[in-house]
Amino acid sequence: MFNAHDPDSHRLSHGPAQPAARRKTLPSNGSRQRFRERERHIWIYRWELRSGSAVRTGTGTVRAMSAESVEGLAQLTRIGPATPAGELLRRYWFPVAVVSEVGDGPARTRLLGEDLVIFRDRKGAWGALDMACPHRGASLSFGKVVPGGIRCAYHGWSFATDGTCFSQPNLPPGREIGSVGEIAHHAAEQGGLVFVRLRSGRSPVPPVPRFDILVAEGGRRGYYSAIYHCNYLQVLENLSDPLHPSFLHSDVRKEAGAETQSASQLRYDSRVPRRARFVETPQGIKSTIITELGAGKEFLHSINFCMPGLIRSSVSDPHTPGGKEAFAQVSQWVVPIDDTTTNVLFCVHVPEGSPLPEDYLPRWKVVTKHVDDQDKDVLESLGSVVNRRAEHLVSSDDGVRLLRKVLLQQLFDSKEGKPLKGFPPAGDPGATLVFDSDDTIVQT
Repeated sequence: MFNAHDPDSHRLSHGPAQPAARRKTLPSNGSRQRFRERERHIWIYRWELRSGSAVRTGTGTVRAMSAESVEGLAQLTRIGPATPAGELLRRYWFPVAVVSEVGDGPARTRLLGEDLVIFRDRKGAWGALDMACPHRGASLSFGKVVPGGIRCAYHGWSFATDGTCFSQPNLPPGREIGSVGEIAHHAAEQGGLVFVRLRSGRSPVPPVPRFDILVAEGGRRGYYSAIYHCNYLQVLENLSDPLHPSFLHSDVRKEAGAETQSASQLRYDSRVPRRARFVETPQGIKSTIITELGAGKEFLHSINFCMPGLIRSSVSDPHTPGGKEAFAQVSQWVVPIDDTTTNVLFCVHVPEGSPLPEDYLPRWKVVTKHVDDQDKDVLESLGSVVNRRAEHLVSSDDGVRLLRKVLLQQLFDSKEGKPLKGFPPAGDPGATLVFDSDDTIVQT
């Protein structure tokens, strides 16, 4: 019989109680490191055994994590505080809003399961605070930007961008609360987007990486965003599947109009044979879609995935004067709002000298919405968190497999304090992240 006051009472009794066995001590230094490595390999291998696809090397360690590891993937879908994936993602900056849409007052947003307000103070500095006022929980989204920060609409408590409470009205002198706890997160602007990095206890906090499309000078930029009612992982998997557009988005060429037709849009034509190859990179994954043009020619269209959720591609046509440099560059961020909601935020940059017409940006937004609505409908039909046990992956799903492998590896590397993908080189934190997302025609 189980005794709540005796945690061992549920165990079977086999005679008189024996003295407790001496606890084995774990040596330090090298032995401890080897123990951690064995523990890590065992953990991965358990996932492999359960998925039925374990791969082992002659040394007895796991060579690679299978893409079908359901137990491991389940950890990736849970992104709240104190979850392994949540801890990993809290090390990154995410775009949460377009600057021009925030306005003069505070704007509410939600990131990785946490409700926030973002605002720009009178000096132009961006702030991100917990939405609930630490006084009595009123939403700071009803507040007002005042000199020094933001003022709560309920009782007038005011907070700076670093979370300091600098005003508590209607209290006798000396009765103010000195500290209201940690309520501030990190916020910054780049390329017309507001980025937020949730506080995580890790320091120092790196600056927002310099994304090439956002720091490029001149030209024109356009933005688009949409909310998906599903987990972020299935959105990333969809974007790592470059062969689906020829069926799901087969009508996009007609939607785009003749003036914006390009070789890159051939990937939307289901009649044209194509294949894809995928390569892991220092920042994530490079996908190359290879479309047969006939006469011994192939068109290569590249798409880059950068941790934790950036998809980088181009709109170009090597047939035109100026070639691959002449059209536009597109970035697409997958931003986890919570376990079952995702924000997908686009930015397109049309450089100086592009042959695209002046009305390209509004037309790009129409086409982007058309394609995005099709993706959204299909992904939401899978459920808020897709049941991956029912999958039958084939060779054309290699991009999805590689994405899962990279994400799981990043999960381990984060726990072990190793360098992560998606950041500039350690020796050059101010370096611009440049992606090879050009289009090329080759003779086979």
